[in-house]
Order: sequence, then C-alpha cells, then structure tokens
Amino acid sequence: NQEEKYIDKNIYYNYLLIYQKNKEFMDYAVTKGDYELVIQNLLNHLNYVEVLNQMDKYISSDIDDKTMNKLIKILFEYSNYFMKESPSKTINIFEKELISESNKDEIIKVIIDSDIKSEVKNENYEIILNYIRKLIKKNIMNTNNNKDANGTISQSTINNLHNLYILILSLSDKPEHKKEVIEYLK
Repeated sequence: NQEEKYIDKNIYYNYLLIYQKNKEFMDYAVTKGDYELVIQNLLNHLNYVEVLNQMDKYISSDIDDKTMNKLIKILFEYSNYFMKESPSKTINIFEKELISESNKDEIIKVIIDSDIKSEVKNENYEIILNYIRKLIKKNIMNTNNNKDANGTISQSTINNLHNLYILILSLSDKPEHKKEVIEYLK
C-alpha cells in the first residue's frame, strides 16, 4: 500500500494502545510480522494460554532466527507461569524439535521449578511424566548410537533427568508408579 510507507509503525502502535484498540493493535502487529510484540502484548494482559497458542503457531511457522530466538527466550522467561496455566501446552511446545534439541537443560529446569506435587493428582502429571520418559529414551538412543556432543544432553543434565524421573514417580500414589520407580532403580 502506497500510504503505508509514510506511516511510522511505532507511532501507529502507540496510537492504537493509547486509544485501547487492542484488537487492531494485534492485527496490525501480525500483518507486520511483529510476533514478539504480539506475545509481549498478550503477556501484558496476563493471557498465558493465548501466549502459548500464538507461540506454538509462530514457532511452527517459517520465521527468521532472530525472532525465533527472542520467542524462545520469552518462552523460558515466563515458563513458570505457562506451566501453572497449561502444562500440557507448555510441554507440547517443548517437544518441538527446534526447542527440545537446543534447550534441554532449560526444559529440565522448568519442570523442576514447576509445582510437580500439585500436578500429581491431575492429567498434567502424566503429561510431564511421559515427556520425561521421552527425553530419557531419546538420550539413551543417542548414547547407544554414539552421537557426538552436538545435540546430546550433558552428563549433569542426564543425572538431573534421571533424578527428576525418580522424584516424579515417587510422588505418585499409584501402585504402578511405585513399581516403576523400583524397577527403574534396579
């Protein structure tokens, strides 16, 4: 559009915010590809589930590396809130290969920092537990295939992962989880 080249987008963003035109603000930011701005605006409104929905959409799309790195930084910066609001959506984003391959230590820290005890009694517990199982299985496969250090988990992270798995299993009252932890320790 010819007129658009004369519009300073920062001034336009400020105008939309001043006059509380949030929908228009979001629509304009999306059309401009300002995904980080969309996410920040949703965070300002404490809409964590929608942040996760948008992150999932943007991370799955073809965005530049700089924007991707900013989104990943935001993901981990606010992950404790995301895990409280929607552990399943958060884990779903963590499972994306782009995220999981380069941020394994951060993911484990997020899970450790989350309130696992409160999750034991609901479906999120199984989601977290299954994700830990996948990480362990993937790490064992990488070790067995003698992959190099690039893309594999560090030894301290492996130890943390195993300890976290044992902890999560031991928090459960389910007999099958008690049995699983005993078998795992053998």
